Amino acid sequence: MNVNLNILAATIIEVARHEELLLSRVGKGIFFMPEVAFAYAVGLKLAMRAELAFGTGEAKWYLEKTIAGGHPTDLVFEVNNGLGLAIEFKRWGNPDDYESDLKKLEAIDSSKYTKVFCALVNVRPDLLSKDNRIQSVENREGPLKVRRLTKDFDFFSTVHDSFKTIQICCLIGIWEVEASKASAKHAIP
Repeated sequence: MNVNLNILAATIIEVARHEELLLSRVGKGIFFMPEVAFAYAVGLKLAMRAELAFGTGEAKWYLEKTIAGGHPTDLVFEVNNGLGLAIEFKRWGNPDDYESDLKKLEAIDSSKYTKVFCALVNVRPDLLSKDNRIQSVENREGPLKVRRLTKDFDFFSTVHDSFKTIQICCLIGIWEVEASKASAKHAIP
């Protein structure tokens, strides 16, 4: 069975909003949370919803597991008799950081894994749809294609230690990295 991408996207958004709520109680925001901690929280919630997300309770999950090219993938689910899931998370960063994670996902065999890229983007409210990091993912050129998993981006207001005088939002971008003929030929098993 394939990964239920609707459940996956809803789970990522739910975890981000829940962590924001918890962190706001101690004067922090979602960007205070380390990337690996966010990957862990998403992994735990998905593991608890394995039957819905993967169609089986037999999904095993791993943080920082190497499955292609010698570079660890942030969150990996292995599913008996089905496609696994490989997710790369990015917390703020720049377009080059995003490209690096997308290339890492490209190297993963699409016949074995559904590949997803998730970015928590720190952005001003007036730039939500114009942020260059989002544009770098959505307007890619070349064989690697992405497909947004939500019709509209989810976002919420947050605080950030580096931005004391301007309002910052956390925009949650979630994309499936689609298999292409070029990337399938060069996939690393």
